[in-house]
Amino acid sequence: MPTPLRRGPSAAVLILVAALLLSGCAAGAGPRRTVLPDDALGTPMASSSISPSPTSPVVSPSTPLSPPPSPPASSGASPTGEAPCVGGVATISGGASSFTVAAGCPRVEVYGAGVTVRLGGDADALTVRGERNQVETQRVGSLVVEGRTNRVAAAGEVVSAAVRGDGNTVDASDRVGSLVVAGNDNTVTATGVGSIDVSGDRNTVPGR
Repeated sequence: MPTPLRRGPSAAVLILVAALLLSGCAAGAGPRRTVLPDDALGTPMASSSISPSPTSPVVSPSTPLSPPPSPPASSGASPTGEAPCVGGVATISGGASSFTVAAGCPRVEVYGAGVTVRLGGDADALTVRGERNQVETQRVGSLVVEGRTNRVAAAGEVVSAAVRGDGNTVDASDRVGSLVVAGNDNTVTATGVGSIDVSGDRNTVPGR
């Protein structure tokens, strides 16, 4: 008797086995990722950006400001009026102002430009420095004028006078004991002069 042929698995069974194998491979695969194109620096760009949280400013405790220092007290003359005589000296400085000095102040000093001063009495020493200052006085022991276009009028004797600068004027109603002039275009008038020392150009003094 002939041996019957053994048939292999049917085609349906083979297809079922193949389908099971494919489904198992698909289940083991990992999830897909989507990567955006790199930016100019070569770093993958994130699909979304996170805004940084605002930082609250740090406020330090406020420190109270110290009050500004008070200006130092001035012992000189006020802008106008009578100049005080402190320690036997009246010091006047400024510009385009008028002052008076009471009689009995032995030493008067004037500094500035365009200051007008009237002395109520004699002065042992009178100093005028600056420009365009005008001083009226009585008798003067020692007179010093330095600067430009200053004018001193003395209703009395001037024991000694030194004039340095340009264009200054000293007008004495009495004589000048000794006179020194250094500069240009200075003018001194007096009833007489004891000794004279003049240097510079175009200076006018008594006896010259």
